[in-house]
Amino acid sequence: MLWLCISFPRLPFDALSLNDGELSVVTLEQKRSRYILLASKAAEAVEFTTGMDYATASTLCANLKNIARNPRAERQALDRLAAWAYQWSSCVTLHSADPHSLTEHSVIWLEIAASFTLFGGRETLLKRIESALKELHYDYRLGVACSLEGAALLARAGKRIIADTRESLLRQIGPLPISVLALDAAVIFELQRAGMRRIQTFIDLPKDAMARRFGPKINGYRDKLLGAAPDPRPAFRLPKKYRARCELAAEVTDTEALLFPLRRMLTELQGYLRAIDSGLQQFTLHLQHRQGATRIAIGFSAAERRAEPFFAIVRERFERLALPEAVIEIGLQADRFTQPAVRQTGIFAETEHAEQFQHVFDKLSARLGADAIRYCTPVADHRPEKAWSVGESAAPSTTSALSAPRPLWLLAEPRPISAPTKLLGAVERIAGGWWDGGDTERDYYFLRAANGAGYWIYRDCNNEWFLHGLCG
Repeated sequence: MLWLCISFPRLPFDALSLNDGELSVVTLEQKRSRYILLASKAAEAVEFTTGMDYATASTLCANLKNIARNPRAERQALDRLAAWAYQWSSCVTLHSADPHSLTEHSVIWLEIAASFTLFGGRETLLKRIESALKELHYDYRLGVACSLEGAALLARAGKRIIADTRESLLRQIGPLPISVLALDAAVIFELQRAGMRRIQTFIDLPKDAMARRFGPKINGYRDKLLGAAPDPRPAFRLPKKYRARCELAAEVTDTEALLFPLRRMLTELQGYLRAIDSGLQQFTLHLQHRQGATRIAIGFSAAERRAEPFFAIVRERFERLALPEAVIEIGLQADRFTQPAVRQTGIFAETEHAEQFQHVFDKLSARLGADAIRYCTPVADHRPEKAWSVGESAAPSTTSALSAPRPLWLLAEPRPISAPTKLLGAVERIAGGWWDGGDTERDYYFLRAANGAGYWIYRDCNNEWFLHGLCG
């Protein structure tokens, strides 16, 4: 087996969708003192770093914004990421960082050896995963090894390498500092005090001596690190119904500020839909307030699973949304899934035009409201005034059983005209309607006027002429 570990060193910051341009820090309380856990890029630029006492930092910068660590938001983000990761592997496991630790990172492991054939090889798969991670805008590190702990150690150390055997893993981790081991800080301190600086020295120590001094667990960790002992972890299970929540660091009163976390959540939803090989025609957003919630149903005319169309429709809805109260949390719910509308590419790009039409249709529905949209569909009747039906629930169609051309603009009632002075072109003869009392016999022609205007005219069974339609 080969494990890919994705470590999220800034998840306490990223999970709250904080702005790196602001002077802000995420803090953690330990022993009645508050310390900086993570700082924004702007705060790091003025040397506010992990482990710094917040009281000291606040005296140096009066406008430094303090956000308390939110373990629940971190767990929600990690669960969404695990569901997203399922599109790359059927074996996903995760580990949440200790909410009281200043150094531990939350991680996700994927067993990737079984996915190489499906995704075109090892390097192609890793590039695709990394490209998709960048779209989520999480800070991450990657490590690949033959053991879970080995992959996690490489990720913590920032070693983006592949150690697919125990021998190659030993070569890669041996020179690394002992501080990157996933051991208690007190154990690391004792090992360093005993003169150990590199992991190779830790590995070479006799097991009996290590067990007597630090307990048997340390040898178990060493064996799991090298893949010499089994390391069973509970596998993440995809939910049958999608539920995602994102807590915000502060109350948000502007819908524009909600778009960044929403884009990330919709990209995570895209990964989940790819994992279950399905699409959806509707999902629901819940904007949670202090009192109550605003519920927004987002619908599509055809099954979809791509994040970009999702986000485009959400943005249209938000442009006309007035928030009754400030938003403190975003929820996303999807219950009903179907086969996605995956189309083969046509040689003359008919598929692209159909998708563009579908996207425009969905945006109009989002902008004007579903009640303002009517569908026009062909009916199996050759009489022009009966050949189309307009309704609210029928799906739009780009196909027609008619072989003869028809104008797009029909008059409400045919208008009598004088007989044309010259013989016209090809004729379309219509005879029908006897079954509903509207017996019709007509010969239709196209007529082009001197000014370039096009007319659709017909002669009835009484040899009278009528104008019925206009065209360009």
